[in-house]
Amino acid sequence: FVERLKQDLGVKDVKSLSQKQIDRFWRKAKRIKNGCLIWQPAKIWGGYGRCSFNGNNNLRAHRVSFFITKGYLPDNVLHRCDTPACIEPSHLFEGTQLDNMKDCKKKGRNCFGERHGESKLTSHQVLAIRKSRKTLHELSDKYGVAFQTISKIKRKTRWQHL
Repeated sequence: FVERLKQDLGVKDVKSLSQKQIDRFWRKAKRIKNGCLIWQPAKIWGGYGRCSFNGNNNLRAHRVSFFITKGYLPDNVLHRCDTPACIEPSHLFEGTQLDNMKDCKKKGRNCFGERHGESKLTSHQVLAIRKSRKTLHELSDKYGVAFQTISKIKRKTRWQHL
């Protein structure tokens, strides 16, 4: 745990931070109507706030917020508000990777079906495949995917949300 703090924030514990560092961090966020405190300077993949602290310039701002307010840094910091750039301490909570994945699925943020970046099929095509009486190989040739993919679609082990 202490090693992760040293690596991520360059400090041993929250007492190692100066009030000047903490004040400077909070000044870089803006409160919006829903109560979120939105990190302003920079964003990374997924819209998360990116900040610099003690020489490390690739930190997620919500993790720094959690550390400053709670005094420790867990493996996973989740958002109640579902706003990646939010650093409002009351909107953040500790959870496991499994908690994070369940939260993501519950809120409809996981990528599946057409929303998945590597999807070769549309929902309409998948439904047509399920209704079709053609062979797996015929459907595979028609849609340009492996016959195993067609089989999994037919057995509803792929595209289960449809």
